[in-house]
Amino acid sequence: MEVFQGQAISGGVAIAATARLTVDRFGPALHPERRRRAAAAELRGYYDSEPEPSQVILVMERLNSAMIGAPMVGLEVLGIAIIEDADTIEAPYPIVSGLGTPFLENVAEFDILVLDGDRGRVYVDADASVIARYQAPATRARVYFVDSAHLPARTSSSNVRIEVLAIARTMDDVAAAMRSGADGVYLPQDNAVFGSYDEPQDTEHQTQTWAKLMDEVGALAIVLDQELERLSLSTLLRACAEGQVRLITPPWLAEDVRDQFADTEIFLQEGDEPFLWPLLVAGMPPLQSEDEIPEDFDEFAGIAILPAQLEDAEAAERVVFAAKRSCNPILLLCGEEDWAGISGTDRAEFLAQVVALGVTQITAPADQIESIKEIIRTL
Repeated sequence: MEVFQGQAISGGVAIAATARLTVDRFGPALHPERRRRAAAAELRGYYDSEPEPSQVILVMERLNSAMIGAPMVGLEVLGIAIIEDADTIEAPYPIVSGLGTPFLENVAEFDILVLDGDRGRVYVDADASVIARYQAPATRARVYFVDSAHLPARTSSSNVRIEVLAIARTMDDVAAAMRSGADGVYLPQDNAVFGSYDEPQDTEHQTQTWAKLMDEVGALAIVLDQELERLSLSTLLRACAEGQVRLITPPWLAEDVRDQFADTEIFLQEGDEPFLWPLLVAGMPPLQSEDEIPEDFDEFAGIAILPAQLEDAEAAERVVFAAKRSCNPILLLCGEEDWAGISGTDRAEFLAQVVALGVTQITAPADQIESIKEIIRTL
């Protein structure tokens, strides 16, 4: 947890996820993932008279009075945190200014903030006691209390957030992942969530499965690692309008995958349901030469690598460099065998190595999530 002291501009308390807002010559701009979700909300609004918006606290460098109270598609603004100083202003929600550059450097998109507009204070990734203290008595009855397992894990030395996704092969695994405090779920190639390899679910049953997945996972990431032949693409694209779905695909197949999505989109445009494409994650196989590594991953939303690839330090560093050039997160796909039978000391050394390399997401069994997060917080 980080606490930042600023100046109280407008009173009140808000607890919500971060939405960073930048302003360029084209006007205000949200994070790309926020824009994707806003597009999904706008589509839902076209078909649904009352789409549910995401509650957020805006983080911006300087106060733009025109933004106060202004409607934002898909978002319900509960407060504003400002880097620079600002004058007191009347607003329908709490505002804190003068938080400084260190605050901007330590807050990331989707971080949970507690904004105290009365004391001019902002908590980043507040612990359970702080959240409970700020929850109104009437609210406490319907809001889940957050324990350490469900809080994001940040390193103590550099305050880097590391997301731990749970490996899930069945819907029971998905439910266990959410109970364990996972930051999302990873469905490996041998998962049976959408049926077996030989007998995949039909479109109707996949639609029902996606609905259950979204109910369990909510706004957290669902990372799919399986052949498109096993999936109903129309159902997949409709599901993407409801949540954060990512599909792992080799870089050289990405163009073909996008072509399939485009063909499916033509079909869906004739209907009356919203849809979006899933975010593509570049699945990198064990690398043999520098020629196999793209210069950048601009067309992807992330990069997935295997633990075995870390053995070739030079190749791994080239992948990380290309990922950072495109500002993409790096997902390390660890299996159950990578965590089994190793001591706490060995786990700490392994996690320190991958964090130093630049990995920001990692997969693990659901029953290992809490212990892994605790180790990350000591690094």
